[in-house]
Amino acid sequence: MRKDIIALSTGILWLICSNAAVSQTAKPAYVSLAFIRSKSPDFIVQEKEFWSPVHQQLIKQGKKSAWYMYRVKYPQGTSASYDYVRFNVFTDWKQTEAPYAGVDEIIQKVHAGRNTEISKKADQVREVVWEQLFQVIDEAVINIKAPSKYIVANMVKTAGGPESEYVKMEITYFKPFHAERVARGIMSNWSLYKPVIPYGDKYEFNYITLNGYPTWEDITKNNPPDVWSKVHGNLSFNEIHDKILSMRNTVNNEVWELVAFAVE
Repeated sequence: MRKDIIALSTGILWLICSNAAVSQTAKPAYVSLAFIRSKSPDFIVQEKEFWSPVHQQLIKQGKKSAWYMYRVKYPQGTSASYDYVRFNVFTDWKQTEAPYAGVDEIIQKVHAGRNTEISKKADQVREVVWEQLFQVIDEAVINIKAPSKYIVANMVKTAGGPESEYVKMEITYFKPFHAERVARGIMSNWSLYKPVIPYGDKYEFNYITLNGYPTWEDITKNNPPDVWSKVHGNLSFNEIHDKILSMRNTVNNEVWELVAFAVE
C-alpha cells in the first residue's frame, strides 16, 4: 500500500478515535484554514463587499457554520509567505466535502443586477498558498457568537511522548485555565486544532493552539494571581507548564487580526 494512503488512513482513524476520546461534551467540528497571499489592495475590499454576503448565504443553506477572514498582523514583510488566513467552519464531516456547491447560483441571488464577473477574477487579487483541514479537538468556549478580534496562533510539534498525553495535558489543565480567563474577560476563547488532511511526519507541526483576545492590550495582560488556583487548587502551575513544554516544540507563532466574518 502506498505510504500516502497509509498516512491518510492513519489520520482518519485517529480522527474517529479522538472524537470518542476527547470530544464527548461538544459536537465534533472541523475547520478549513486557507493561508492566502494577497496580490492587490482590492482583495480585502472584495472579501468584505462581495464575498461576505455570499458566505452568509452559504451558512444559511447549511453548507458551513461560519466564515472568518484574518489579516496576519505579525509577521509581515517580503519574507512572509502569506498575509491572510481564511477560516471555513463546519459542524460535521459531511459539510467538508463540497462547501462551495451551488455558489454560482448563490452569487446570482445575493448580487442580483451587479457585475458578478468579480467572482471569476479572484485569482487576480489573491493566491491560496496552502489549505488544510483541521479537527477542532476542544475549545474553552463552545457557543461563540462572534470570532475573536485577535488570535495568537501557536503551531506546535509534539515530542517526548505520545500525542494522546499531550492532548490530555491541554484538555485537563489548560482548557479550564483558559475558560476561567475567558470568564474574567482576559481572553475570548482558546482552541486546540489538529490537522487531518493532509497529515503526516513531513509537516512541521501537528497541532495548533489558538488563543483569542478581545483587544490588543489583552494579549499581554497579566493574569489575576488566583486564576490558576481557582481551577486547580494548590497544583503547581510551573510544574504543569514545564511538563507540557517538554511534550511539544513551538515551530511557529503568529498574531492574526479579524477583518471580516459571517456566522449563523
